[in-house]
Amino acid sequence: MDGLGNVIEDTIAVVDAEPPNIFDRSSVRAAARFKFQPRVVDGQGVEVSGVQYLFRYQLED
Repeated sequence: MDGLGNVIEDTIAVVDAEPPNIFDRSSVRAAARFKFQPRVVDGQGVEVSGVQYLFRYQLED
């Protein structure tokens, strides 16, 4: 995420999926809309990398 708390869409990557390639695009679109309180160092928002989220999808019968 950037220094304003926005997710940098070009940096989003699916690192694992089971089953593969089924929900990847939905997960990337959801992550791109996230907004965070920025990390602040010396009074300035700073970029944070390596943030990971787990998405679980449950299908109903």
